[in-house]
Amino acid sequence: KPSVANSLSMSEAIALLKQTEAIRKKAKINYYSLKFSHRNQSENYAVALPEDVNADVLDGICSDLENYSDCRAVSFNPMGTEEGTYELLSLTQVRDTWGKMFTLISEFLPYKTKDNRDKVPGSNLGICEMEFEGQRYYICSKQISLDKVLKGKLFFMKSEDKTAKVKSSDFFMIRSEVDFIIHPTDDETGGEIIVLNRKSFVSIFRYFEHLKQLVKANLTYVDEWKFLESTDLIKEKIDQKNVFANLSKVFADETYMDEIKAIKPATLKRRLLEKSNGAFSEADFSGTKLMVTKNNLDKVMKALAKGFKYNFFADRAEDV
Repeated sequence: KPSVANSLSMSEAIALLKQTEAIRKKAKINYYSLKFSHRNQSENYAVALPEDVNADVLDGICSDLENYSDCRAVSFNPMGTEEGTYELLSLTQVRDTWGKMFTLISEFLPYKTKDNRDKVPGSNLGICEMEFEGQRYYICSKQISLDKVLKGKLFFMKSEDKTAKVKSSDFFMIRSEVDFIIHPTDDETGGEIIVLNRKSFVSIFRYFEHLKQLVKANLTYVDEWKFLESTDLIKEKIDQKNVFANLSKVFADETYMDEIKAIKPATLKRRLLEKSNGAFSEADFSGTKLMVTKNNLDKVMKALAKGFKYNFFADRAEDV
C-alpha cells in the first residue's frame, strides 16, 4: 500500500534543536534567497547571498531554535497539533516540491550582479544550507516580500540635524524565524522534515492539496471496509478536509489498514457503542452496518483516524 502520510523518525536531526551553542561555533552555512511559485515556475530563482550575512543569519536561526529545545517531537497530524510539540514527517511526502527547490539552490544565481541583487527583496523563501557534525540540513523560513512590507511607507535615515530618505532598493530583509528543517538522505530523495510552523509548511508545499490528491488516488480502499452500510457519502465529500485528512492518516498505516479490513461489522458496532463515550448510538447503524450520514460524517472520520484516542478495530487505547 502507498504511504500517504508520515511516520515518526527519531534521528540525529532532532538533536539539532538542543545544540544551538555548538551550531553557532561549528556550523558552516550558505544562505539562499528564493522566489518559489508552484504556478509560475519559470519565474523561480535562488540567489546565493554573500558570506558576510552568515554570522547574523546563523545567530538569528539559533535564537529561534532555542524556543523549541524542550518541546516534544510528534508525528505530523493533518488535523492539528498541540502546544509544546513540533512535528516530523517523511521527506518523501513532498519529494517533488523539495526536488524543485534543491535544483534552484544547485543552480543558484550569484549575488555580485545587479540584476540578481535586485531579485533578493522579492524572495518569498529563505533557505540556509548548513553542515554540522557530518550532517546536512536545510533550514527554511518563509519570507515576506519587501514590496508588501514597504507599500505606502517612506523610510528615512536619521542623523543629528537632518534626515535622508532611504530607497527601498538599497536594502533587503531576512526573516530568521524557522518554519521547517529539511534533513535529507545523501540522494536528496529520502530523509525527514522537522515542522516548527505548520501554517508556513502547509502553505509553501501545498501539503493539504497533496494529501487530497493522494487519498483520491487510493480511495478504492474504502470499498474493502465491509462494516460500512455505504461509502457513497465519503466519496462525495472527499474534498472536505475532515474527510481526506483523516483518511490520509488511515491509509498511511499498513497494519491499521489490515485491522480495519478484517473487522466484523457486529464487533465494531459493539465497540463503538460501548467505548466511544456516547458518541455513537443505535441511530448510527443499519443492523450491524455503520451508516455514514451528513450528521455523523465528522465523528465517523474521527473514529477511523483514532481521534477518540482509541483503536476500535484492535480494541485498545492509542494516544495519537
